[in-house]
Amino acid sequence: MEAKMNSKTHLRHIRAASLTWPFIAGTLALSTLLSPVQAELDLPVGLLSTVQETGVARIIVTLKIPETDSDVAGAASVGAEGSPIEQAQKQFLRELYPPLAGGLSNPAAAQEIKHQFETIPVLALEVGSNSLTSIQNNDLVDSVEIDVPHPPTLSDSVILIGADTAWNQGYSGAGQAVAVLDTGVDKTHPDLAGKVVAEACYSTISSAYEATSLCPDGSEAQTGNGAGMACSSSGCDHGTHVAGIVAANGSIQGVAKDADIIAIQVFTLFNSSQYCGFSSPCVLSFTSDQMAGLERVRVLNNSGMDIASVNMSLGGGNYPDVCHGAIKTLIDLLKDDGIATIV
Repeated sequence: MEAKMNSKTHLRHIRAASLTWPFIAGTLALSTLLSPVQAELDLPVGLLSTVQETGVARIIVTLKIPETDSDVAGAASVGAEGSPIEQAQKQFLRELYPPLAGGLSNPAAAQEIKHQFETIPVLALEVGSNSLTSIQNNDLVDSVEIDVPHPPTLSDSVILIGADTAWNQGYSGAGQAVAVLDTGVDKTHPDLAGKVVAEACYSTISSAYEATSLCPDGSEAQTGNGAGMACSSSGCDHGTHVAGIVAANGSIQGVAKDADIIAIQVFTLFNSSQYCGFSSPCVLSFTSDQMAGLERVRVLNNSGMDIASVNMSLGGGNYPDVCHGAIKTLIDLLKDDGIATIV
């Protein structure tokens, strides 16, 4: 009798299990389908509060590209149409700024896109809370960083490096160029006569940041003759000073006195005490404008110009960690091109 009872009990357990396991399996399958493809992206500390306080924030977004295309960023063909970088950027922008009814362009795209880089899968955007939320939940996005405005800085240790000894050994910079990313260069200065061989400007227009472009034509990007001239605001003599230290060859001689100069103006005029403190207005440089300048150096190098190095006497402050972020990607690519970047 007891054996029959145990047999019946065992049978009931088997029947219950046969009904329960499909339910559990179905629940697990459903939960898998409902789970997000990736966890919500971590945002930099302070970014959300900035958007909440000011309504907008300027950010640098790095996108994912397939691992098989990891060498694309360092390819010799800069800005090739249809490249994985361009495809990733286009897909991201379509998702962030869907076309309006009738196929009309989304006006937010023109307002928010500041830089769309050609050689790395990166964009610089000025976004509000809605766009930031979309970016945070977009599985194309690899990382987000704050686009920080930096002041100019200058080291006074040049006298100590023994440049005259290098000159005596035949190292004067002849036949090479140094790119100076700064406040522009006054190429009419007698000690820099004939030195500037290429020019560009990357500067920002933003009502949210009370920022005005310092490019000679008033745009946010300018290349060609006159584009890298020194700006006219207070502090704009900094780039000419740096260029003189690098390559002046007149009454004053620079470290590489026979080198040429590539003048790239990357500063913006700020008229906000939030960024300038008591010295408003002031000139500051967004990280993304510096990146645009670095990418321009790659373009010039790929066109055949012999560029030895890039000088970036800007930033200031303390560095508790190694250099990281999207700008490091460009610096590493320049290194691969044989160009040293001095920050």
